[in-house]
Amino acid sequence: MRRRPPISSPGARSPGARSPGARSPGARAIPRLMAARAIPLALILLAAQLSCGDDDTGTTPPVSFSRTDALMACVAANACGVLNYGYAGSYCLSSGWDRSLSTTMAPIWADIYECVLQAVPDCAQVELCFGQGQPLQGCSEVTDGYCDGDVQVSCAVDTFIRLDCARANMTCVMTNVTTSDVVPKCGKGACVEGQDTGACQGSLLLTCGGGNWEVKSCGLEGLTCGDGPTGAKECIGPGAPCADDTEPTCQGDVLRDCVGRHLRELDCTTLPGSHVCSPTDGACVPASSDCIPGDPEQCQGRSIRICVDGAWMTLDCGELGFSSCQVVPGSSSAHCVP
Repeated sequence: MRRRPPISSPGARSPGARSPGARSPGARAIPRLMAARAIPLALILLAAQLSCGDDDTGTTPPVSFSRTDALMACVAANACGVLNYGYAGSYCLSSGWDRSLSTTMAPIWADIYECVLQAVPDCAQVELCFGQGQPLQGCSEVTDGYCDGDVQVSCAVDTFIRLDCARANMTCVMTNVTTSDVVPKCGKGACVEGQDTGACQGSLLLTCGGGNWEVKSCGLEGLTCGDGPTGAKECIGPGAPCADDTEPTCQGDVLRDCVGRHLRELDCTTLPGSHVCSPTDGACVPASSDCIPGDPEQCQGRSIRICVDGAWMTLDCGELGFSSCQVVPGSSSAHCVP
């Protein structure tokens, strides 16, 4: 098991354009997953919620992978030119890993990120993690994506990446994003928008979007799946009925508010990352205010500083196996670089 570099909290890369076609000749097998780590509380809750579906199709394999590991994998993949977002870590973490928890795709990404953390600093092997053992291929438009059986082959930035929907008990469905454009997405199967109404499977909410049954975990936010005010299936509070104008309150770090005309009590500390309940905002907010989401990542020697939940977190690029941290010309944000 490779040693993971420490992350501390004190208070992309942008390679040239890639041409379509194979990018890595790596022939070594993708490393096997390492033994499970300690499971963060939010993931324990998520696994418990997902295991309570109405039937087996509502369950998703539990995830034993930390948010800190996801952040390191994001930075490493970015350094290797995969997931080539403008920000190496913060965007990938908040819009990638965190979102995968609510859409129940975390088992898919946990497999990929675990593979990445075993492969670094070998970028050829990192690429194989995202290609499921196949060399990465270039692409130009999100609509270039397709389903390969139940594998979602998506055009991410300018590279095809492969996501095994079956790992999260889903299938790949070509989904309309406009009236004429379709992209592959993991979901619970095909549906007819405007005809098929929403459904509940335990705490999972299924809604028909673009011809695909899309999945959301209501339980991650302290909600349950049920009948909303209009009668449609929604994520609603699990408590007693309440009025829409009920003012949210904080009892310590527990948010008490009205969602879907039913009371919810949510312990903000169980959300992914570090959160507290703010009486001023009437919501769960980042626990720190040293920085704000969207602040560019910075270099501190060979380390990269990333704004996570309002606090600067420092990751040593050298400990990940990369040479240094740089603000690459044409980018406003820092990146680890080989």
